[in-house]
Amino acid sequence: MNEKFLRLKEAGKNYNERNDCAVKAVAAACDLTYEQAHNLLRSYGRKSGSGTSFDSIIRPAVASVGFDLLRFYAPSAINTMRKILYGVNHSDTYFVLTTNYRHIVCVKRGEVIDFTEGRRHRIHHIFELVPNGNELTSATRENISRPVNPLNPRKRRTSNIRWKLINKDTGIVYKCYKRKPKDRPWQCMQLRGRPETFGKLRVVPA
Repeated sequence: MNEKFLRLKEAGKNYNERNDCAVKAVAAACDLTYEQAHNLLRSYGRKSGSGTSFDSIIRPAVASVGFDLLRFYAPSAINTMRKILYGVNHSDTYFVLTTNYRHIVCVKRGEVIDFTEGRRHRIHHIFELVPNGNELTSATRENISRPVNPLNPRKRRTSNIRWKLINKDTGIVYKCYKRKPKDRPWQCMQLRGRPETFGKLRVVPA
């Protein structure tokens, strides 16, 4: 089994996680730590212990750290994970959806970073990660690298958080700030890739 996958699997134990294949795949594909990928997907709506929506969570989350996902068409004979490396470019990075779309795998530079390496899990879709010009800024990196509470790894430390960007209808927190962000017309804005948030964003004290 791939060593990088084993390290990510071990890191996931600190979070008491399950159904976290998306966290591992995003971490491997985007060169993030498990903690960073976990926080990133959480900021886009993923719940601990639950599966992760590809279109509403994974796609916009990956876009925010520099990658668009383009549908990739491999030869029809490349239909299981055992054959995947014969159908992709070994210098590129891909997400592969398997197991009736319930599992996501990272294939990067000719490596299958997942337990499905060499197995007969059927391939449903392949997406290539293509740089979109959105660099992983220091602010974003800081936001997704906040340390967890050692007494409760699922809960991040929030003592230095002063402001929150929330959905005024549901109360979902999308982003946290140490300082009050600049005034913006939030009522006319939406989160990238999430049109359902249009007109619902508000900044409130933490």
